[in-house]
Amino acid sequence: ECDAVVVGSDQVWNGNGSGGFNPVYFLDFALRPNCRRISYAACFGQVDQPPATQASAGTLLKKFDALSVRNELSRNLVRRLSGRDAAVVLDPTLLHDYADLVPEPPRDGKYILVYSIGSGHRALGEWIAARARLKLGMPVVTLYPDARFGGADRQVLTAGPREWLALVKGAGLVVTNSFHGTAFALGMGKRFISWSGSRPERLEDILRRAGAPDHLALRQDEAQVDALLCAPPVPHRLEAERERSLAFLKGALS
Repeated sequence: ECDAVVVGSDQVWNGNGSGGFNPVYFLDFALRPNCRRISYAACFGQVDQPPATQASAGTLLKKFDALSVRNELSRNLVRRLSGRDAAVVLDPTLLHDYADLVPEPPRDGKYILVYSIGSGHRALGEWIAARARLKLGMPVVTLYPDARFGGADRQVLTAGPREWLALVKGAGLVVTNSFHGTAFALGMGKRFISWSGSRPERLEDILRRAGAPDHLALRQDEAQVDALLCAPPVPHRLEAERERSLAFLKGALS
């Protein structure tokens, strides 16, 4: 009986996950005639998609009433698979400031927060964190359920959503290889350094749109890292993107 179904966002269209291509995320199920199919900030995650996605996604994408994706990578894939264009909008986590959950910085900002996803390229992240610790004289706190990151002074293994937000907001510096670690550092106006893993496209996209492409480290570059350690927080340049993203969503639902 619904009027619209919205699908999105974080890599929901990536057929390289453990479940492979899943047509449910392309809204292939039966809906009543006037129900709108909408994607908001949907993401393929990477350029290379399995044969099942390449064979079936295009037909399903053509049935959408409104299409939006999270990055240019996904926009190009939508165009190649279906011949349609899609709006590029902000990840939904950037549509809110979370002041109601963490109204004030809950800590003194005298720690380096590391949020790392996966083990690939971890050595680069460990080097950046160690360099930051040496230059800033602040302890390193890791925030994720994995105790294998080297050089941590404190490991937070069980943070819930509110604790996670508080630790990011209270940090003096955020070091991350995560899209959402980067997004929240931007959204909360933190000093940060992102490092690249095997698929840097998503980080490159959000940093380019925020006007901070130099905040992505691709290798052990002392000059780059030292400059970022001394740089002020990145000015919040996503307000126009936020307004445009909300306008897309409201228009798609109206």
